[in-house]
Amino acid sequence: MSFILRLLFLLLSWSVYAQTGIYQYQMDGTFQGRVPQDLRQVDVTFTLAWREINGRIEGTYRDNVFTNNTPVTGTSGMNGRIFTVDFPRLIQGVSSLSITTNMTNLMSGTAPIMIVMMDPSDNSLGQYNVSAAVVVFSGAGPVESNCDIGFGALTEYCGLYAGRIQEMSDTTNRCNLPDYGFRMELNTDAKFNLYFYYSDSTVGIPEHELNSLPTPPLTPTVNLTTRHCGTLVGTNFDANNCQALRLEGRFEDNAGQRRFRGTYLITDEIRNENCRYELILEREKGY
Repeated sequence: MSFILRLLFLLLSWSVYAQTGIYQYQMDGTFQGRVPQDLRQVDVTFTLAWREINGRIEGTYRDNVFTNNTPVTGTSGMNGRIFTVDFPRLIQGVSSLSITTNMTNLMSGTAPIMIVMMDPSDNSLGQYNVSAAVVVFSGAGPVESNCDIGFGALTEYCGLYAGRIQEMSDTTNRCNLPDYGFRMELNTDAKFNLYFYYSDSTVGIPEHELNSLPTPPLTPTVNLTTRHCGTLVGTNFDANNCQALRLEGRFEDNAGQRRFRGTYLITDEIRNENCRYELILEREKGY
């Protein structure tokens, strides 16, 4: 497709979405996809328009090959954005598209993206790395965050916390939690997680899942108890028993630097064996 035609497609689609007033952002681009049905190599020129609410993406997708209007869902977070385009039916052998980008701070310009075509079993039919034009509509508000709704005294404390985890006691030598790559997360759903061996992503790494804040806290303190049954990473408790996981502590703000200091207690419900750790952490990434 010539530059002039591509520019015309961009301006036309931009004007259509801008007039609706319901979307904050738009992405336009082209990738050379191989259509599985007849193995043709085609230029797929697409437009993706969306808005973000509490880290959730809602929007529409259209292109010149597969669809002229398909809903888009996805998520936005500290590692970028993931868009999912599920076609209502199999179209030329393709059932869905996945579009990912490491964009965190959105601004008008260009951005690298990865597009994956998938079959009904979510197997990849082709992966394409291209650049897309991004438009932030005039008057678009900031990406909304749950970190100021339902968080009470912990408003704007969401994020990933790094620092020291140190064993204080272990009654029967049941725990050996690794301190390498340790992170504590307060996510945008007000849920706490502990991660081990963190590098660049929390996806697929060992974790302890904890509870969410039950109600908006009136003070920056945390006192959560979670029940876990089965094998627990970093421990050798009897897998037939359940353990109580208790996180206690307090957040503080020191000249804009968020910090957490507290304890993490793991107790076997049957044998009453337990281990306790001290946590001294600072926020590494905010959400």
